[in-house]
Formats: sequence, structure tokens, C-alpha cells
Amino acid sequence: DPVTGESKGLLIEEARTNLNASSIVFGNNNGSTSTTAALIAPDGTLTASKIVENTASSEHGVTLPNLTYASGTTYTLSVFAKSDGVRTGVRLLLPASHFGDNKMCIYNLSNGTLINGTGSGEPDASSITDVGNGYYRCTITDAATADGDTTAGQIRIDNNPSNTSMSYAGNGFNGIYLWGAQLEAGSFPTSYIATAGSTATRAVDAAAITGSNFDFFSSGEGTIYSEHQSVATVNQRIYCINDGSNNNTFNGLISTSGGTGVNFEVRKDGVGYAFQPSAITPVAGQIYRLAAAYAYNDVAASRDGNTVSSDTSVITPAVNQMLIGSQSATSKQSHTTIKKIAIYPKRLSNATLKAMTTE
Repeated sequence: DPVTGESKGLLIEEARTNLNASSIVFGNNNGSTSTTAALIAPDGTLTASKIVENTASSEHGVTLPNLTYASGTTYTLSVFAKSDGVRTGVRLLLPASHFGDNKMCIYNLSNGTLINGTGSGEPDASSITDVGNGYYRCTITDAATADGDTTAGQIRIDNNPSNTSMSYAGNGFNGIYLWGAQLEAGSFPTSYIATAGSTATRAVDAAAITGSNFDFFSSGEGTIYSEHQSVATVNQRIYCINDGSNNNTFNGLISTSGGTGVNFEVRKDGVGYAFQPSAITPVAGQIYRLAAAYAYNDVAASRDGNTVSSDTSVITPAVNQMLIGSQSATSKQSHTTIKKIAIYPKRLSNATLKAMTTE
């Protein structure tokens, strides 16, 4: 956590591409000048730019480089922004030529609030996140309605974060600090991908314990505890302990399918046994705790102190590896942070499962 310093855990992300070819150099345009290396950026380097308004009565800000949009694809534009102490607002806009209207959101850099556009200008999603040292990561998401080339987005200084007009008389020296502008195909932002003249791609995250490193695990008896920050997405893995296939597994699941929520699954020779302690629909960003214990014909699980779900007719499978945050290197990634996974070499009691998941 950039504000508290607390460890959120291991971040598991899918592959993404920053389609904005210039993430920290913004250029001079739209009633402004840009000074590079003007302030320490969120990553601790002297790479944030200051966007300074000119003295005209007009819009002030920057337009990102052109790219090719695909109709029907959802895009997320994000940037790290900081007030200079006078200008406290920033706007993000996705272009009307490819989104049906200027999809717009205003972000207040003094109190961390936002105001979406209205009507046809309201985006599908938006967010503002405090990342420390006065910076906020501002995001806007919407689906393109037309193919073709145009700007990757616009970033505007807003001298009044509640004002509906983007035009005002500048003074020639105030503005905002910007860093890390990113446009990616996806319905949510992922961690920052630096670019310097061309697009850049981050590979999919894959974490696994295999071979002799996996010799701590026993299929005959044990307990698995996990703690993760949830996403509201169907059928992902907190962990998948398997034999290289999906036929023999111990799975910690995030699933909104049927409202089952966060649960545990054992599969033996393709036959699945699900343990669903108190079905829920996961809330994105919320921490969930899951504890599952197993032995021959004796499997149980509890989530967040809820009633234990158990079965006395389960044969546990032979396995040889553990994947963290996915089912394989390319499937069912959790796209979130996993704070803790603990494995105990004995089948703990049902009462202990319930107690250890109670906050």
C-alpha cells in the first residue's frame, strides 16, 4: 500500500500493453507547456512532468499520441497526477470520435474525489486512488464505438474540479504534475508499464512451486490457509495444487458463478467436490480468508469465520506442483494481490478452520 506501507502481498496480473507510446513525456500543446523532470514521481525518480497553463482563456492540458482503436474493445486510460498547490483538478477524456461522445471524468487532487460526466459523456467506470506523496492515480474506462486512428486520450488542467467548463484564463505559471500515462485494452487498470517512443507490453505473471521445491506438500493430510484481495470476476484461482492437469487438484477459487463466492475444491480423476462455506458474491477490493483441511474421506473448509462446509467421502489426489494465483501459466489468473498462503502438515479441526479465518 503506497500510503500505509503495508504489504498487500503477491500481485498476479495478466499480460497488458501500454498503447500510449509516451508515458512520461507529454509535449507542449492545448494551451500549455510541459517541463520534464520537474518533480519526484511516484516511483521515486525525478521523472514527473509539470504541465503549465498559458495565459489564454482556453483549455489547458495535453493530448496523448495517436493510436488505432478497435470498435467494441474496452479501454482504460490512467495517469498519476498531483496538484501544484493551486490547480487542484484534472480531467481525463476519451475522444468522441471513437467513443460516441467525449467520455469524461473530473478528479479532485486535494481530497481524492471524482465527478463523472453525465448522459452520453458518462464513462463505464472511473476511479481515483491515493498513491502517496500527494499523487493520485486517476482512471477512466469505456468501450470504443468506432475503429480508426485518433488520440489516445486528453488530460486537462481543471482550475475548479466542480466546474463543467474546461476553459479558463490561465496565469502562465500554475498547473499540475503528471506521470505514467497509460492506455490499455481492458476493463480495469493494471500496474504501470513505462513507454518511451513506442508501445510496451508486460508479460503475464506466473508463480509456481515445482520439482524438489514442492516436497513439503502431502496429499494425504494437511490444511491450506489463504488470504487475498478479491476481484469481482468469474472463476479465478487463489491457488491450484495439481499434477499438471485439471483432473487432480486442490483449488482455492474466486467465483461469482451462481453466487458461490470464495470456496475450496478437490478434484480426483476429473470428479470434483466443492466446498462452499456461506455462498457470497465477492466484492472487489475486499480481503477474504479461506481455510481448508483434508485427509482421507475427511475434507472441510471455512471462509471468514462462517459455518464449515465438509464431506466424508472425498479421496484426495496425488499432485506435484503448486500454482499461485492461476490454474496454469496462462489461465484463470486471479488479477489481484494474494497476501498469504500457509500450508500445515496436518488436518486441523473444523473449529480451528473457523477460528483462523475470523478477523
